[in-house]
Amino acid sequence: MLSLWRKVFIFVKQEVLYKLMYRPKKDKRTEGSIAKICDGLSACLHSKAFSQITVTEISASAGVSRATFYRIFDTTYDILVYLCDKLVSELEAYLTREELFDRNRVGLRILEYMISHADEISVVFKFGRMDLFQKALEPFSERLVSLISTNLTKKELDYARISTITRLSGILYVW
Repeated sequence: MLSLWRKVFIFVKQEVLYKLMYRPKKDKRTEGSIAKICDGLSACLHSKAFSQITVTEISASAGVSRATFYRIFDTTYDILVYLCDKLVSELEAYLTREELFDRNRVGLRILEYMISHADEISVVFKFGRMDLFQKALEPFSERLVSLISTNLTKKELDYARISTITRLSGILYVW
């Protein structure tokens, strides 16, 4: 019985962690700090496993103070969530650009984007947290499916959304 409660606690804790994440401001200084912190994490991942990397090491590698790190993120885990959300929002912006949008070539455009952002994507997958990427894809996949398929029922849209998330995650996992 205790192990069941422990599993429930861990699940709730992960859900809460996903929702209480980063809080970046929309100014150039903060955006610069975020880019440095993400680069710092990437540099640290070359020499250590994610679970062994500390905020101090990321901050030192990034050339920012610990105070700057904590102004934006609560934990090192938050950087992964931020990267996933950023990648998905950039993917959506890339796919919906008018000059690129073609219902028949969406899969090709997604692959082009993933190849051009392979380094950022690999940071998330090195830690083995594909679930973070899947969570970030959920709202996007619904909008994507409705753009591509305009005459589907609710049930068909749900199926298409889930299969889109699964396919993208599978491609990234194998890649």
